[in-house]
Amino acid sequence: MGLYLLGGILAPIGAAQTLRITAHYHAMLVGGVTTAFVGMVYRILEENGCEVLPRAGRAQLHLFGSGAVLTVAALLVAAGSGMPRKAYLSGPHPWTLPLTLLAISGVLAACGGGWFLISAWRSLRGGVGSPAPTPILLQEP
Repeated sequence: MGLYLLGGILAPIGAAQTLRITAHYHAMLVGGVTTAFVGMVYRILEENGCEVLPRAGRAQLHLFGSGAVLTVAALLVAAGSGMPRKAYLSGPHPWTLPLTLLAISGVLAACGGGWFLISAWRSLRGGVGSPAPTPILLQEP
């Protein structure tokens, strides 16, 4: 929810052709909406009898969320440095710090996303410590 609200706060200050609008999109869509879907998947897994390790879920959420927040911060630093929204870099440029932050944030978010996929897969397969759940079949009235 915090990432989604951060994106909402950034919306009025984002100019159309700057990286501020890109930071807004990354906070709301990449961070907020993706985190909501991850939480929904964990909830659906638990409601269907799959064992979900809460500590692993929280750690994964913090890893992905840190990557998303760092992405937004790097985009805002790049916008403050004058980096254009579409930058085709060749040769020396003054945006080494923002691009380094973007690389680190991408790795954090990708690790969090990968961890989620592995956790969800293990829960579905019953590899967390319990047998695989029997699927819920819809019964006709």
